[in-house]
Amino acid sequence: MIFKSYCMRIFALLFASILFVGCSSDDENPNDPTDDTSGDMNDDGPTDEEVLAAARQANLDILTGGDEITWKIATAFLETASGNIELTGNFNIDDDEFIFSGSQLEWRPANDVRTDATSSEETLRDYYRAPITSALEFEPDSSSDLTALEGRISLNIADDGAVSAVIRPLPKGDGDLLLTLTPKSAADYASPPEAGLNFSFEVTLLAPGYMGDGNGGLIGSYSENSLFLVHRDDTQSDGTANPERILKYNFSDGTQTENLFFQSDFVTKRLNIIDNQLIAFGGQYANTYDIALGAAPESSFNHGLFLTRFGLAVQDDNAFIIGTDFSTTANSNITRYNYLTDALDVLGTLPVARFHAGTELINNKIYIFGGRDDFSGDLAFTESFIYDLETGSTSSFDIPEAAYNTYASKVENLIYVAYETRVEAGEPGAFDDDRNINFGVYDTLDNSFTVLTDNLDDSDDRSTIHAITIFNGKLYVVYGNPITDPNNVMIYSTPL
Repeated sequence: MIFKSYCMRIFALLFASILFVGCSSDDENPNDPTDDTSGDMNDDGPTDEEVLAAARQANLDILTGGDEITWKIATAFLETASGNIELTGNFNIDDDEFIFSGSQLEWRPANDVRTDATSSEETLRDYYRAPITSALEFEPDSSSDLTALEGRISLNIADDGAVSAVIRPLPKGDGDLLLTLTPKSAADYASPPEAGLNFSFEVTLLAPGYMGDGNGGLIGSYSENSLFLVHRDDTQSDGTANPERILKYNFSDGTQTENLFFQSDFVTKRLNIIDNQLIAFGGQYANTYDIALGAAPESSFNHGLFLTRFGLAVQDDNAFIIGTDFSTTANSNITRYNYLTDALDVLGTLPVARFHAGTELINNKIYIFGGRDDFSGDLAFTESFIYDLETGSTSSFDIPEAAYNTYASKVENLIYVAYETRVEAGEPGAFDDDRNINFGVYDTLDNSFTVLTDNLDDSDDRSTIHAITIFNGKLYVVYGNPITDPNNVMIYSTPL
């Protein structure tokens, strides 16, 4: 057994020696086609990092199309402890836009959503918000999950390219918004009505002294399903002051509510809603009311300005006033008023003075239409302005005709403008000029102005528009003759 084992070991060593010599001979052959000493080829394919980067770029391309795509909300639900509430189709859902470009997101929330609600109706919030820009970041080791706004927004891109989002509101603890998104097409944007404006009578409000050269203000509230009208009532003086009078017309039950606050102020009043609070901004005072209306405002602030026939628009917690101290001939300032702190800041100045100029604000840009350079003057202008809140720059454009009084109200990308032109009927500048009614719509997407036909009776010299607002898919106008109907405010509406 020992000999057999020894012989086998010798045989194995001899066989190994033969193999070693053969292999050495092959290694020394410089012409061996199998010899590869370059070391540059990687037969294992792309690395995990490269695969992840490619997948992430593919999903970014879904969001941006390689450049920029605007998305809208297709479906929306509010997640609550008792179940999900569907919000699809609500006005403050349909106006949202999500613009993706590169690795950036610009979210344009427009009208905000109340997230501590228990019903779809309670989520309706009169609170117009500014655009928000944020970087997009992928979750670690993921190519389909992204976050923005420091985690407030989460996005998921499914294998089939479907995009869903979760928005976590502030303050924390309120319900999350669960969304699906779809690209916004040209047909999804608001466009001027091709058939013009077909008004019908809506309601008459008793408002003595309201009508006349844009003295008052009109606005609609989704949360209250109501119209609000503000003016100074010179017929109900208490001997010390003419009251600020607010009328509320409730569409749900057809009731009218009157609220009087006695305070000495100038005649011009503008009305806006900020986070479901009613702001009556006058020539000297800013009064903040609970939207349900009470006997007196919750706060009254003497802003120290001396304004008349000024323009005003709101965004976030701020009102932006376009106006000039009526005792001077200075150019009009753009002044920001924060209703939470009562802080006033002059942001810029127009190159001219402007009175009676309808004003609106969309996505950080203030639009100012026509008007006059003196509040009692007889010279009107076509020149209009855009003030950019982000850059502080001012640009100009023209509307078709010189407008003595203009009124503006927005819906999505459109601003509807009612404007008054005049024809001399006597001496130049005389009070009896023929006042003509006109309507148009300004598209902020392409900066175009479209003149609209309308069916309002414009046969007499004095009947004209005194205020407008857009609410619940309709354009509402205050229309009438302050000479023949001094106490009745007739409100007409047309579907948009």
